Amino acid sequence: MKRVLIVGVSTRAAAESAARAGFDVTALDAYADLDQHPSVRALSLPRDFKLHPTAPAGARAARTIESDAVAYLSSFENHPRAVAMLAAGRTLWETRPTFYVVSAIRLSCQTRCGNVDSMCLESGSPPPSATRARAGPGW
Repeated sequence: MKRVLIVGVSTRAAAESAARAGFDVTALDAYADLDQHPSVRALSLPRDFKLHPTAPAGARAARTIESDAVAYLSSFENHPRAVAMLAAGRTLWETRPTFYVVSAIRLSCQTRCGNVDSMCLESGSPPPSATRARAGPGW
């Protein structure tokens, strides 16, 4: 099973989707929701690291957590140095401007499907079927 770290302001939905897809998930965010999926290791930047929940602080805390892959959520999209720090030594599930719907794990994400396919195949899961969705007004 692949170890995945998901980092952002609120990671609950993405972490649950990844856990349901069979990944060993650590979620790092501002809250560490108590109703998180039972297999998710939920960590809070303020509670567990005594850090204000920002992208740079999340990236620094993430360096202390072992994982094979990392995915980032809001607000990392505006912090390329923090993204680079997250990616050091592990596979980055990158975001791209194109919006994809990954149906097999019921997770809407901005990612390159090739990375998701590779991670699924390496974990023994079938790769998700992905379709390109057009971004609606306001995207």
